[in-house]
Amino acid sequence: MPEPSPWLYYAVGIVATLIIGIGKAGFGGGVGLVAVPLLALVLPIDTVLGVLLPLLIAGDILSIGHHWGRQSRPHVRWLGAGSACGFCLGAVLLSYLRYSPNFIPLLTLSVGGICLGFISLQVYRLLGGRLTRFPDHPVAGGSVGLLASFVSTLAHAAGPLVSLYLLEQRLDKYQIVATNLVVFFWVNLAKLVTYIGLGLINAASLVESLIFLPCVPIGTVLGVRLHASIPERPFMAVLYIGAALAAARLIYGTL
Repeated sequence: MPEPSPWLYYAVGIVATLIIGIGKAGFGGGVGLVAVPLLALVLPIDTVLGVLLPLLIAGDILSIGHHWGRQSRPHVRWLGAGSACGFCLGAVLLSYLRYSPNFIPLLTLSVGGICLGFISLQVYRLLGGRLTRFPDHPVAGGSVGLLASFVSTLAHAAGPLVSLYLLEQRLDKYQIVATNLVVFFWVNLAKLVTYIGLGLINAASLVESLIFLPCVPIGTVLGVRLHASIPERPFMAVLYIGAALAAARLIYGTL
């Protein structure tokens, strides 16, 4: 990847970090889905994953305080149980890819494909498409948690899947945001250990994370206000369309 100009790098990084704060506090899931392909326009994908994870955890911590007590405890338990298994599977696959000679192309294609697939699914729903309803059952919740955690370990991109599941359980938007935050906070903490062990988070990536960290609380405040004042569909549709273009470019640049 050619070295981006400093102004482009910082502009994209600031926007991606603001989106993390806005999405975490205001719309629950899908923020990594938008931020990953966006930041991958200016950084290699392995660096993107390492830089974003501390920012996602910071967004979790700041946002949970705004929504604590609104989470659906049964769904947190069901999703959490499945996510423990999904994380283990994702960590094993990521470890295998990490020591492959084609690590960067394989990871780039995996992340780009996952992001593009989930963005397409989310835009379809936001535009009024009907999806198969998830049953309100521990097995269904555990299965969603397993798949979401597996995908999240590879690409920070599983928020929409959990949001769709919770939406089908007839939870209100505040419960959806709060439940999503609690589940992914623990998933992200588990990923932190794996990423450090695999070298995806290192001294250089932490410096990059610290540069953009001040944007997270700003985005959090914006997210809380936007959540109460604007409709979700048009706002998220614009973000997802932009992210889809970035993900498509990511895949095209690798092939």
